[in-house]
Amino acid sequence: MLSRPYSILLVDDEEDICDLLSEMIYLHYKDEFKIISTTSPEKAASIIQNDVPHIFITDLNMPKSSGYDLAGKIRKKKLSSQVVYITGYNKLPVALTCFEEGATGIIFKPLIAENVSGVLDICKMRLDYWAMVFSKCGE
Repeated sequence: MLSRPYSILLVDDEEDICDLLSEMIYLHYKDEFKIISTTSPEKAASIIQNDVPHIFITDLNMPKSSGYDLAGKIRKKKLSSQVVYITGYNKLPVALTCFEEGATGIIFKPLIAENVSGVLDICKMRLDYWAMVFSKCGE
Protein backbone atom coordinates (compact mmCIF):
# COMPACT_ATOMS: atom_id res chain seq x y z
CA MET A 1 0.00 0.00 0.00
CA LEU A 2 2.40 2.69 1.22
CA SER A 3 6.00 1.75 0.78
CA ARG A 4 9.27 3.60 0.48
CA PRO A 5 10.72 5.23 -1.42
CA TYR A 6 7.69 7.47 -1.63
CA SER A 7 6.99 8.87 -5.08
CA ILE A 8 6.84 12.57 -5.86
CA LEU A 9 5.33 14.07 -8.99
CA LEU A 10 6.59 17.61 -9.42
CA VAL A 11 4.91 19.94 -11.93
CA ASP A 12 5.97 23.50 -12.70
CA ASP A 13 5.97 25.26 -16.07
CA GLU A 14 9.39 26.71 -15.22
CA GLU A 15 12.10 24.11 -15.86
CA ASP A 16 14.51 25.94 -13.52
CA ILE A 17 12.03 25.53 -10.64
CA CYS A 18 11.65 21.80 -11.38
CA ASP A 19 15.41 21.35 -11.48
CA LEU A 20 16.08 23.38 -8.32
CA LEU A 21 13.32 21.71 -6.33
CA SER A 22 14.43 18.24 -7.44
CA GLU A 23 17.99 19.05 -6.41
CA MET A 24 16.88 20.42 -3.01
CA ILE A 25 14.87 17.27 -2.35
CA TYR A 26 17.68 14.96 -3.39
CA LEU A 27 20.33 16.81 -1.36
CA HIS A 28 18.22 16.70 1.80
CA TYR A 29 16.62 13.26 1.46
CA LYS A 30 18.91 11.30 -0.90
CA ASP A 31 17.01 8.18 -1.94
CA GLU A 32 13.99 8.55 0.37
CA PHE A 33 11.91 9.81 -2.56
CA LYS A 34 11.53 8.82 -6.20
CA ILE A 35 11.04 12.08 -8.10
CA ILE A 36 9.36 12.52 -11.45
CA SER A 37 9.27 16.10 -12.69
CA THR A 38 7.68 17.72 -15.70
CA THR A 39 6.99 21.18 -17.04
CA SER A 40 3.88 19.94 -18.84
CA PRO A 41 0.52 19.80 -17.05
CA GLU A 42 -0.69 17.51 -19.85
CA LYS A 43 2.12 15.05 -19.18
CA ALA A 44 1.39 15.24 -15.45
CA ALA A 45 -2.28 14.42 -16.13
CA SER A 46 -1.18 11.41 -18.17
CA ILE A 47 1.14 10.22 -15.39
CA ILE A 48 -1.68 10.61 -12.85
CA GLN A 49 -3.94 8.39 -14.98
CA ASN A 50 -1.43 5.52 -14.73
CA ASP A 51 0.26 5.95 -11.37
CA VAL A 52 -0.87 8.36 -8.67
CA PRO A 53 2.10 9.65 -6.64
CA HIS A 54 2.35 9.62 -2.86
CA ILE A 55 3.22 13.33 -2.95
CA PHE A 56 2.07 15.75 -5.62
CA ILE A 57 3.86 19.11 -5.82
CA THR A 58 2.42 21.54 -8.35
CA ASP A 59 2.64 25.15 -9.34
CA LEU A 60 -0.70 26.90 -8.87
CA ASN A 61 -0.61 29.00 -12.03
CA MET A 62 0.56 27.48 -15.29
CA PRO A 63 -0.30 28.58 -18.83
CA LYS A 64 -2.52 25.61 -19.75
CA SER A 65 -3.74 24.36 -16.39
CA SER A 66 -3.96 25.18 -12.73
CA GLY A 67 -2.48 23.20 -9.89
CA TYR A 68 -5.97 23.00 -8.40
CA ASP A 69 -7.26 21.21 -11.52
CA LEU A 70 -4.42 18.68 -11.49
CA ALA A 71 -4.79 18.07 -7.76
CA GLY A 72 -8.50 17.43 -8.31
CA LYS A 73 -7.62 14.58 -10.67
CA ILE A 74 -5.43 13.04 -7.99
CA ARG A 75 -8.02 13.41 -5.27
CA LYS A 76 -10.55 11.56 -7.43
CA LYS A 77 -8.22 8.57 -7.65
CA LYS A 78 -6.39 8.35 -4.35
CA LEU A 79 -7.14 10.24 -1.17
CA SER A 80 -3.81 9.43 0.46
CA SER A 81 -1.77 11.63 -1.90
CA GLN A 82 -0.21 14.57 -0.15
CA VAL A 83 -0.74 17.74 -2.20
CA VAL A 84 1.68 20.65 -1.98
CA TYR A 85 1.24 23.84 -3.97
CA ILE A 86 4.02 26.11 -5.23
CA THR A 87 3.30 29.79 -5.78
CA GLY A 88 4.93 33.16 -6.08
CA TYR A 89 1.81 34.79 -4.62
CA ASN A 90 2.38 34.78 -0.86
CA LYS A 91 -0.96 36.37 -0.05
CA LEU A 92 -3.44 35.25 2.60
CA PRO A 93 -6.30 34.53 0.15
CA VAL A 94 -4.03 32.16 -1.81
CA ALA A 95 -2.92 30.35 1.35
CA LEU A 96 -6.53 30.08 2.56
CA THR A 97 -7.65 28.59 -0.76
CA CYS A 98 -4.84 26.02 -0.60
CA PHE A 99 -5.91 25.14 2.95
CA GLU A 100 -9.56 24.86 1.92
CA GLU A 101 -8.56 22.63 -1.01
CA GLY A 102 -7.02 20.24 1.51
CA ALA A 103 -3.37 20.88 0.72
CA THR A 104 -0.79 19.36 3.02
CA GLY A 105 1.33 22.46 2.50
CA ILE A 106 2.40 25.38 0.37
CA ILE A 107 5.85 26.42 -0.83
CA PHE A 108 6.33 30.07 -1.70
CA LYS A 109 8.76 31.28 -4.35
CA PRO A 110 11.58 32.02 -4.18
CA LEU A 111 12.34 28.49 -3.03
CA ILE A 112 14.08 28.17 0.33
CA ALA A 113 15.49 24.75 1.25
CA GLU A 114 14.19 24.86 4.84
CA ASN A 115 10.65 25.57 3.65
CA VAL A 116 10.79 22.71 1.14
CA SER A 117 12.13 20.22 3.68
CA GLY A 118 9.64 21.41 6.31
CA VAL A 119 6.67 20.65 4.05
CA LEU A 120 8.15 17.34 2.88
CA ASP A 121 8.82 16.29 6.47
CA ILE A 122 5.11 16.76 7.16
CA CYS A 123 4.18 14.74 4.06
CA LYS A 124 6.58 11.97 4.99
CA MET A 125 5.35 11.89 8.59
CA ARG A 126 1.73 11.53 7.45
CA LEU A 127 2.60 8.78 4.97
CA ASP A 128 4.73 6.95 7.56
CA TYR A 129 1.90 7.15 10.09
CA TRP A 130 -0.63 5.61 7.72
CA ALA A 131 1.85 2.95 6.59
CA MET A 132 2.25 1.97 10.27
CA VAL A 133 -1.53 1.90 10.79
CA PHE A 134 -2.07 -0.25 7.71
CA SER A 135 0.67 -2.65 8.80
CA LYS A 136 -1.19 -3.31 12.09
CA CYS A 137 -4.54 -3.95 10.43
CA GLY A 138 -5.81 -7.39 9.64
CA GLU A 139 -7.38 -8.32 6.34
